[in-house]
Amino acid sequence: MLPRLLAGALALASLTLCSAPAFADKRGAPAARAASGTEAAHELVLTVGEQKVFDAKSVKGFSEGAPGVVDVKIPRDQTKIIVTALKPGQTSLLLIYEDSTQVNWLISVYARSPESIQRELERLLVGMDGLRIEEIGRRIFVDGRVNSTAELARLNNLADKLYPGQVFVLAQLESTRVTKRINIRLDLHYVELRKDSGYKVGLNWPGQIGQGGQFTLIAPIAGASPLPATQSEYRLITNLVPYLDLLSTRGFAKIKREDTIITANGSEAKYHGGGEFNYPLVGGFSASVKTIKYGAELAIRPRHDPINNRVDLDFKLEVSDLTKEEGSAIPGRHISQIDASVNLGLGQSLMLSGLKMDKEFEKRRGIPLLGSIPILGYLFRSSEQGDENVETVIYVTPQVLEAASEQQKAYLDKALRGYDEAQSAWYW
Repeated sequence: MLPRLLAGALALASLTLCSAPAFADKRGAPAARAASGTEAAHELVLTVGEQKVFDAKSVKGFSEGAPGVVDVKIPRDQTKIIVTALKPGQTSLLLIYEDSTQVNWLISVYARSPESIQRELERLLVGMDGLRIEEIGRRIFVDGRVNSTAELARLNNLADKLYPGQVFVLAQLESTRVTKRINIRLDLHYVELRKDSGYKVGLNWPGQIGQGGQFTLIAPIAGASPLPATQSEYRLITNLVPYLDLLSTRGFAKIKREDTIITANGSEAKYHGGGEFNYPLVGGFSASVKTIKYGAELAIRPRHDPINNRVDLDFKLEVSDLTKEEGSAIPGRHISQIDASVNLGLGQSLMLSGLKMDKEFEKRRGIPLLGSIPILGYLFRSSEQGDENVETVIYVTPQVLEAASEQQKAYLDKALRGYDEAQSAWYW
């Protein structure tokens, strides 16, 4: 009786062990494909930390390709297989079923989720309207047209350095394409305040006395050849009487100009408010005209960010004024320059001030030595003194020019039709 009980217990234990599925874990080594089975390939894309659950029914074994990219775990009930992405990379997972069928999963693990990358790209590519960002198979593709090689290089740089292996650029260069760009209006207000005063007093003696001339005398002698020409000079003394300088000047001037510049977002605009001085240049066989500009010259580049609705202004300002150079008919220039970058909100104004010029001068003209005698020297000289103050202020106000949307145009057309109907009914 006892041998029969032992035999029955052993048979029951053997049946229990055979009823539970058994997995053959072969990590890092390729599994041998059954000769009678078939193999199907599938693709799986995960983000670091993401998990994928496989049904483990009828699976008798699995094999993992490159170790360390994912972690494969089997719970105690052995009804599922849990795959967890650990680090960026690529690997494979081969599932072997009881009917000798093999299913191969090609697994790619990336560091960022496609949704977060797509949001970042939409912000980084603001202003490039000819591009489309699409997610296909957990990968991001940037397709469309760009206007320059610089834009195409920027796209490739973003894909290679920020999102390697996850963002692919399919955009092509089309230089003749004109894309929609935001236009920036710059309102310029130029104000210049000029004050000057001076006096001139004393006896102004002439710098030259006399007026010179020249004549030629030829004296022929009879019977001889003419003598060589004899030259002589004469000078008539005039302008011996000095004249009295007694003059005082004081003046004030205010110059105000208002101008408007419209330029595309990110493009440089130039402004010149002032005048030009032209003087001739005469050579041996040719003549030309040289131009000297003076006043205010402004080169400005606005860059508008539609996300935070602010504007960066990169500008270079030069304010110049002509000066008289002693002993030369060509004037010089006093120059003040500013080169800076500021950030403004729409509607705010940039005031460029502090461009000041103060000039003082004093001149004396008279007879040498006699004009330097104390007190009595005033009878032999004339003194001139003056000062000039110039202050320049420029205001720059950026505004965004946008065309009306289709919805706004529809509202406007509807309002105009209602107005026309009401006006017709009123007059009827």
